[in-house]
Amino acid sequence: MPFDRKTLVIPDGTRFEEQLIITDGDVDVVISDNAYTEFGFKTDGRIFVGERAQVKGDLISKGDLYIDMFSKIGGSVFSDGKVYLGDRVVIDGKLSVKGDLDVGDNVEI
Repeated sequence: MPFDRKTLVIPDGTRFEEQLIITDGDVDVVISDNAYTEFGFKTDGRIFVGERAQVKGDLISKGDLYIDMFSKIGGSVFSDGKVYLGDRVVIDGKLSVKGDLDVGDNVEI
């Protein structure tokens, strides 16, 4: 299935917990530009967060994690892979990275 910005795809085996949406297997999570969610995400794959997106919970990834510019994460960010933080990203919690870290200008943690 090709990527479509107007379509929400929830993979089989996804669990909704009190504060996290958890995907099973090597599934990539894509949070589109200008999106807002009150849940955090946990995946064995990668996480991509678009421009000006807001996530109120934690982001937990066994793969790489990319957060585009002007986005705000209301929780903590944990990654076993590489992390890219775009310009003016705000993370209210902690940042834990096991791989390489690439940080843009004026990032607040």
